[in-house]
Amino acid sequence: MSEILLYKAHLCISKLNKAAENVNDEITKLESTAEETFETINRSVQEITNAIERRRCELIETVKKLKNNKKKILADQLSIIESEKEKVEQQCSGLQYQVEVRNITNRISDLNKKLDSLNAIMEPRENAFLKYEHDHNSASNDIEKSLREFGRVRSSTTYPALCSASVECCSAHLETTVCITAYDYHGTVQSEGGDPVVIDLRYENGDSVKTHLIDRNNGTYDVNFLPEQPGNYKLNVTVFDRPIKDSPFHFVVSEHINPISQFGLRGSGDLHFLQPVGLVASSCGKLFVLDTGNSRIKVLTKDFKFLGHISDAGMEDRSGTGIALSLKNTLFIVNWRTKFITEVDFEGSVIQKFTHAEFVEPIDLAINSKGQIFVADNGAASVFAFEPSGTFVLKFGSTFNLISSIAIGPLDEIIVSDSRIQIFTSGGQFLREIVSEGKGKSRHGGIVYDGKGNLLATRSDKSGSFIQVFSYQSGNFLFSIDSHEAKLKRPSGLDVLNDFHVVVADLGNDCIKKFRYR
Repeated sequence: MSEILLYKAHLCISKLNKAAENVNDEITKLESTAEETFETINRSVQEITNAIERRRCELIETVKKLKNNKKKILADQLSIIESEKEKVEQQCSGLQYQVEVRNITNRISDLNKKLDSLNAIMEPRENAFLKYEHDHNSASNDIEKSLREFGRVRSSTTYPALCSASVECCSAHLETTVCITAYDYHGTVQSEGGDPVVIDLRYENGDSVKTHLIDRNNGTYDVNFLPEQPGNYKLNVTVFDRPIKDSPFHFVVSEHINPISQFGLRGSGDLHFLQPVGLVASSCGKLFVLDTGNSRIKVLTKDFKFLGHISDAGMEDRSGTGIALSLKNTLFIVNWRTKFITEVDFEGSVIQKFTHAEFVEPIDLAINSKGQIFVADNGAASVFAFEPSGTFVLKFGSTFNLISSIAIGPLDEIIVSDSRIQIFTSGGQFLREIVSEGKGKSRHGGIVYDGKGNLLATRSDKSGSFIQVFSYQSGNFLFSIDSHEAKLKRPSGLDVLNDFHVVVADLGNDCIKKFRYR
């Protein structure tokens, strides 16, 4: 028993010695940082002193320039006076020997004129006025105020061993945030920021991952990073070169991307859909979902709150298959059965409708920056272009294989998808093809350009259904959204929100789903 007692006592003493060593190390660091702080204060104050000295020299130089200018003017005036004086003396020399009255009278007349002209140089042409002022404006008070506010000495009572970090669920290709909360020794959350938080994030192979630290100035800090690949990651967080609680953190970045929200069930009520095939998002914060099976458009907020319905117009016989938003904030609907394109306002009132004799099975449409309407016709295997008034412009294609959707690119290119993704000029000339990765035969249900360099397309093949994200310029495939925990079933139309969210109509599940894609 005595041996156990001695062993435990030895452990206690070892820990206490280690604690004393740690505290002494911190005292040494404190002395060092205090000296460094002294030096920094002296340097910054010297910079202010140097600035004041420069201003003093500028003011003195200004006085010297003014004095020299004034002095030069007065010296020039003295020269004139001396010159005039010499002239008078020359005129008067020998007058004591002058006896001719006429000559004397002329000299007196000349001197009278001279006396009158001398009045102009009697007064100094400059003055001796020079005055320094420092209270003519608020500069003096501003300097005093600025000096009172200049510099600050910060300290911190943050206790790293109690600081915490929370890591949210992570998916590859999506920006992730780790929230750090600072506490003091008593366990109280800090109310200010400024702590020297150091982040080191590494992939399982040791590669460093770029992070961005945001100080919220309220005792919390956000660490943002974008994991490029799934796998195991390790995050080290230190404050004052000491690890926070539970650091390092080990977490897994998933290869799956799941919806952040979902709306709809099969049915005909306010919260139901029956085969939703397309949707558009407006700049005023509304979503318009083409609920084909119910022959209506469901209007929602971007947070999926129900607002109302637009019924019937352009959606007869449950045959509305495409929807687009115009530059005038009106909706265009294409009906494959009636072969009509219908324009309605947000209240559902019909503005215009038109068709074309060569339409066979028009299934989708898109509108470019000029307001021109491009209609994809599956039966005619072609794309038709119309002016905003409905006037026919052109037709191109005939080589498409079951067109599914159409979209507009950043320079008004026409993007058409069937089993491929092809890009054409607004005049119908082929530009390039974007190769879609997948297994076996596939079909795209919807496609959209997000205005930020990304092209998103829904795709279904024998491996399942998902949303693919491409770089529009290079055409490179970036990643897929697989909706692993809420599988997509025949995803069709989709549209993006301005905060890197995409909403897709999940036709087979009679709902819509929202995902992050960055």
